[in-house]
Amino acid sequence: MSPEPPAAPEPSASPGAAADNPGSGGGRQRRQAVAAADTPSSQPVMVSGFQFYTVNPPMALDLTFGILCELLQQWNHVTQGVTVLLEWLLGEDDLSSVETTKMVEDDLFEKGEANFWAEKLLYVRLLSKHLKKLIASTALSLQPQDTMLLQISQAAYERSEKVQHSLHGLPPTPEFLKTTEFTRLLIHKERSENCIEMLNYISKTKPES
Repeated sequence: MSPEPPAAPEPSASPGAAADNPGSGGGRQRRQAVAAADTPSSQPVMVSGFQFYTVNPPMALDLTFGILCELLQQWNHVTQGVTVLLEWLLGEDDLSSVETTKMVEDDLFEKGEANFWAEKLLYVRLLSKHLKKLIASTALSLQPQDTMLLQISQAAYERSEKVQHSLHGLPPTPEFLKTTEFTRLLIHKERSENCIEMLNYISKTKPES
């Protein structure tokens, strides 16, 4: 009897075949990867190197002011930016506007009194915080005698005096009898005081040589 020929060696599985074979490790890895891709993830999504999170409105406003100040530094426009931010901080003078008072009352009816005034105060305080950091982190070329600063300073002091005069003209316990007008004056008071504080802070910083 002649001996049987040796059995031919089994062909090695290719990478693609291993991935398609349900019993192989590659197949399990592929199924796991597909399952992970099809399953919604609760983790933040990475897009172009940025992580996206759900944030509340106060945090979003805080981040917005922070990014704006960073961009002003990157673009070398801090001096011009500080002047614009001071104007934002002071805001518009609507103390003697009847139409504005009517509009404020309408907004209060739509949004709720607490929400409306909280948004105003939050805006002023967050802007003041980031503006002060921006002034402190950069040597400004601004001088207290600059035309724009003089105009903003004059407007801030005039606003402060007007607010004080209006507050003295309110009846006793104005927070109860004239709630809308009293709160609006307090916000203008904080705006003007913070603006004057920033101007004084600029005058103390060392200008660029």
